[in-house]
Amino acid sequence: MRMKDQKILLMILLVSCLSGCVPLLKVKYNHNSPELNKWRIPAESKEDDLLLVKRITNQAKCLIAYFDNAIENDYVSLGFEEHPSPFYFAVNGVAIRVKERVPRKWVRLFCDEEDAWRAYEIIHYNFNKAHWKKNGSAFKAHKEFLIEFNKNLKIPAKPGDPSSFLINPEKELSRNEIIDRLISEVKFVRNEILKVIENKRSILEPVEEYSALRAGIGQIVIPEYSDISEQWRNSFYNEEQARDALDLFRRALNSLLEFKYAGTEFESMHYNLERLEKALIELRE
Repeated sequence: MRMKDQKILLMILLVSCLSGCVPLLKVKYNHNSPELNKWRIPAESKEDDLLLVKRITNQAKCLIAYFDNAIENDYVSLGFEEHPSPFYFAVNGVAIRVKERVPRKWVRLFCDEEDAWRAYEIIHYNFNKAHWKKNGSAFKAHKEFLIEFNKNLKIPAKPGDPSSFLINPEKELSRNEIIDRLISEVKFVRNEILKVIENKRSILEPVEEYSALRAGIGQIVIPEYSDISEQWRNSFYNEEQARDALDLFRRALNSLLEFKYAGTEFESMHYNLERLEKALIELRE
């Protein structure tokens, strides 16, 4: 189509809309945008917890825009066939479906059922942390529920996971409880390094997902809060407690004064993490 014809067609459409011949739909909230529909892309391989959370939060954002669009255009009802999820939205609240009622269309988005039910477990774990409050229309209440759900989302530890210290507390921790949690974290990293030493490997599997510690050649460092994994930050009751934990980590690390060498690179890391563990114990009151 020529540019001139395109302009004519657009003019006709605009005039038709303004004259009432064609309904002018408000599209301020575009729930069909590619950015809000990444959750629909089927996984081609296994996804870790952080990738599962990205999928969950992306779908929640898509639903938020879906409800915003309904509010903006004064809809009285919505269908959810194209938005399959464990959530069940009703006029008087939100529920989470039992596994048998979860749409298979949602389950098939994942690499396998193990990942799907892990995502379900994450949603189920966080469901009661958000509150549904009727404030105007049900659509507005659904939207505000999902905003709160996304904001407070935490990742529950898997049973038997070596990173079980990441279990999300249901209440604020005392100073000593935070220190004990950091000691468990140091033990976890030390254990990972010990595996390298015992198996005579030359590479340490990345631990950044689970830990705020960065162990390298001749140093142990703690990055800025914003550079630490979301899973680590969300493993505390709130951001304030996560930042307090980071401050305690830094205090213990600074008390070591310097990195001491004790054999090979990994043996030295292991030795200095042992020193860090003792420094944390000394911070307990």
